[in-house]
Amino acid sequence: MFLRVVKNNKGVEYLRIVESYRENGKIKQRTVANLGRIDSFSENEAKNIVNKLIQIFDLKNYIDTEDIKKAPDKKNYGAKVIVNKIFERYEMKRYFERLDKEIKYNAEEMLKIMVMNRIVEPKSKLGIFNNLEYFGYNKVEVKKKKTWKKKM
Repeated sequence: MFLRVVKNNKGVEYLRIVESYRENGKIKQRTVANLGRIDSFSENEAKNIVNKLIQIFDLKNYIDTEDIKKAPDKKNYGAKVIVNKIFERYEMKRYFERLDKEIKYNAEEMLKIMVMNRIVEPKSKLGIFNNLEYFGYNKVEVKKKKTWKKKM
């Protein structure tokens, strides 16, 4: 089940609880409950609904409604998990252990980021590199290479 915002032809937004189910091999959705117009809920009423759901279902691990504004930005770890599973499946760690130890960067992590980039943004060669923190990686520092002058 999930929440869905539905607009009518006048642009009024309504909040619904919707569930997905399968029927004859096709995925369908049905409305479980209509919660009413979004503009009719105050912030306090929304917090009360969340707190009541937490109380009813005895949820222990949740973000307190007072801390929602302090919560960190969302991150996307899904692509990272998939790439890590691929690397485990094909035992890539063994390959990277045999590489030259003089390498100054983590070749395995860099290759994982490149593979992840091809999965998430196949048309862009720099897509993920601009948002590494979003995918659970630290920014990569680029060091200037020495330029070699041609001897004449």
